[in-house]
Amino acid sequence: PTASPTPTASPSQPAGSTRFTASVTTNPGQEVYVVGSLPQLGSWNPANGVKLTTTSGSYPTWTGSVEIPAGTAFEWKLVKVGNGAVQWENDPNRTGTGGTAFTVTWNQHQSAGDATVSFQVTASTIPGQHVYVVGDLPALGGWDPARGVRLSPTGYPVWTGELSLPAGTAFSYKYVKRTDSGQVVWESGANRTATATGSPTLTDTWR
Repeated sequence: PTASPTPTASPSQPAGSTRFTASVTTNPGQEVYVVGSLPQLGSWNPANGVKLTTTSGSYPTWTGSVEIPAGTAFEWKLVKVGNGAVQWENDPNRTGTGGTAFTVTWNQHQSAGDATVSFQVTASTIPGQHVYVVGDLPALGGWDPARGVRLSPTGYPVWTGELSLPAGTAFSYKYVKRTDSGQVVWESGANRTATATGSPTLTDTWR
């Protein structure tokens, strides 16, 4: 028999890749899961949820991803599991759609005074690279690419993500390409600027 061809590396995560980045403080022995209304999220059973991961360098930031068809609506919550106990977030269920990147904080929900900022950037990448938004706010990593908001390639080469900010917040930002090994490429030009008014969608092209 002839050898099967070696599959080529995909330039990005597939459409429908749904990424979660959560700021959660835990006790030793606890792990963080995303649990929700879809089978991919455990159908509200923490034992079958999506386990997030952290490192000594990124804690208390936990990350993980799961394949959910783009546009599929679902509800979800963060759950702490460990030491013989399961701890759910207190607030109402979060909502979302497949193919989106979510950046949230344990037990902090969007309030009436918050605006959802949507990022949409066209950027080509090489295998292993991902696109992040970094900026001058703590929620955007304080210009640290390792702590920026990771976007999802919902329709490669278009990368998208959402961030909740207090309404009226002005901020500066840029896009970066970063590999899992930490190699970073910044886009050129001056810092981009925006204000979180209403629910703005920032449509940009890598430069």
